[in-house]
Amino acid sequence: MILIYGPAGSGKSTQGRMLAEKMGRTWLSAGQLIRDSHRFDEYTSKGTMIPENILVDLLWENMNAVFKDGGEVIFDGQPGSVEQVGMLEEKGVFTHTEFAVLLKVPEEELLIRLAERGREDDNVEVWKQKISYFEQKSYSFLTEMKSRGVQIYEVDGVGSIKEVNQRIMELVQKN
Repeated sequence: MILIYGPAGSGKSTQGRMLAEKMGRTWLSAGQLIRDSHRFDEYTSKGTMIPENILVDLLWENMNAVFKDGGEVIFDGQPGSVEQVGMLEEKGVFTHTEFAVLLKVPEEELLIRLAERGREDDNVEVWKQKISYFEQKSYSFLTEMKSRGVQIYEVDGVGSIKEVNQRIMELVQKN
């Protein structure tokens, strides 16, 4: 499994889908799973975080279904906290993890991208809350993942979709 991280608007879902298609893997997105389930609308409409144990169960349920069928996953968006790292490790997620990609994009660029995508749950206050949450939590959960043996590569997420994808594909070829 390859994990793709970055704040809202960094391109993790776009890159995850492209990578999954190129590698013949299943793309799973925490954000998409949350939106599709509609179980969490009360949280997402306000930009508040979903309780971690509930979220981890949703993620594992979907990942494990792919693993049981012998598939491989490109996963974007989680874990998003030290607590989630521990919960997912207990379920064995990191035995399936090859490496993680952290997409680095300046906040000004993130806000431009978010304004262009036009999803119904998008608004400036929610975006800023999501970006702030990621920035506050990312150092601690990425450090925790490193301590559990997950290699994390920072990738410049600025440029065309194709350029960013090429940077990620270079990492895949090296690993």
